[in-house]
Amino acid sequence: MRTDGGSRSQFFNFLPAQERAVPAHEAAAVLGMGRSSFYSLMRPDSKNFDPNFPKPIRVSARRVVWLYSSLVSWLEARSQVSTDGGAK
Repeated sequence: MRTDGGSRSQFFNFLPAQERAVPAHEAAAVLGMGRSSFYSLMRPDSKNFDPNFPKPIRVSARRVVWLYSSLVSWLEARSQVSTDGGAK
């Protein structure tokens, strides 16, 4: 647990905003969902599974991140499908 009051993601802030790497809790927030819903997008046995969802990048044995730009691209593609009247 951090005691300096800093964000856990401050380590990834050296990248430009569109190429910033974000941990799961921030990635879920970018997409406007909770972590459970976020992780369900990656589980093949989930009804919410999306094979086009961005893959995580492992940065250590216990830490994965997602590129902000890939999350936004996925969200834009998904919103494009929904505005075209198509199914997920």
